[in-house]
Amino acid sequence: MGANGYEAQCTEQQCPPKSPLFDFAPRPDMTQCCRPLVKTKCEVIVNGVPTIYKEGESWSVSGDPCRKQKCVRDSSGAIVETIVEPCSTKCDKVRM
Repeated sequence: MGANGYEAQCTEQQCPPKSPLFDFAPRPDMTQCCRPLVKTKCEVIVNGVPTIYKEGESWSVSGDPCRKQKCVRDSSGAIVETIVEPCSTKCDKVRM
């Protein structure tokens, strides 16, 4: 026992592993051992390949010149937002 009559007890805590889509957030309470994880990246399948985008990055949707997607943050973390813009693309006439 310590001088004040208390004895410190230590236990090891296993924190969740960090994945490529998540980053550690600031610790809101210094009594917590593990820092919380927050989703900061978006994963989408592009041409059959998983692709990771950071918050703020945008990309074109394959086959649709009027549609873009962007990785944005909402209250639950990073999500994919779809943006549809007015199209000015002219189509070629099809000859038969």
